[in-house]
Amino acid sequence: MKCHADRSFGEFVHSVSTSKIANSRYLRGEDNVLWLQSMGNTFWNKDARKDDTAFVGYNYGLLTHWPTKDGQAKNQLKEVIQELRGGSCSRNLNISLYSPAEEVTLASCITFLQFLARPSADGKCQMLDLIVTQRSSDFALGLPNDVFQFGTLVHLVCRFASSEGVQYRPGKMHWHFGHVHIYGNHVEKMRDLLGRESPEGKEPRLIIKDSAPASDAGIYGVKPRTPLDVGHFEVQDYRPGKPMKFELNGRDNANRQDGDNATKQGPCEDRSGRVV
Repeated sequence: MKCHADRSFGEFVHSVSTSKIANSRYLRGEDNVLWLQSMGNTFWNKDARKDDTAFVGYNYGLLTHWPTKDGQAKNQLKEVIQELRGGSCSRNLNISLYSPAEEVTLASCITFLQFLARPSADGKCQMLDLIVTQRSSDFALGLPNDVFQFGTLVHLVCRFASSEGVQYRPGKMHWHFGHVHIYGNHVEKMRDLLGRESPEGKEPRLIIKDSAPASDAGIYGVKPRTPLDVGHFEVQDYRPGKPMKFELNGRDNANRQDGDNATKQGPCEDRSGRVV
């Protein structure tokens, strides 16, 4: 199975090829996928409204754009980075990606993030861990990209939060799942995947190049001053196996059920057999 690095970065930095400069719906803080569509990224099309708004709501956009009562927005990611830059070891370095007040076509599968800083073994820096809470996980197709993207986020936060007073290195990611499922049209390929042997050698490493922005100050918004680009990232020692394609199951897809049985309605399914 191969995880497409440029597409995973693209979902995060909002492009689908290394030649297109963009920053993401995560960082842009938008409630629609029009910009994604203009870049040729169709990942969210099945979950967007089928009209000229392409509305999905503030789900992952809540990372940097949490609407407030006064009509403004709270940038949760920026506040976490500022706290860490000051050397904070707070247990309140939290980001919520779910708001009951917001209308969405599909709630964020990942609902909560918590960053935790701890001293490194050699005492020379702080290790930055990330705890991810996920309400629902498409194990075959969604989870590999989620791990890739939020791993990238940890690396970026370490880069942007480091200063002369404190240095951060990526630590561990801890994942908490509410529901993990394999859709019926993914089962056979998952069996094939489980029969494969893992490649030997070095573990893959994510590299953020020196050409990437050194600060988060200009990466936010619809027109960022210093946008992130997929060309700012490199994955070394990544040796994927034979390519394996999984169908994307959106809310309008009848295959959106978990387990082997495509027709039996379970207690956690709606009448069409979809898992939401």
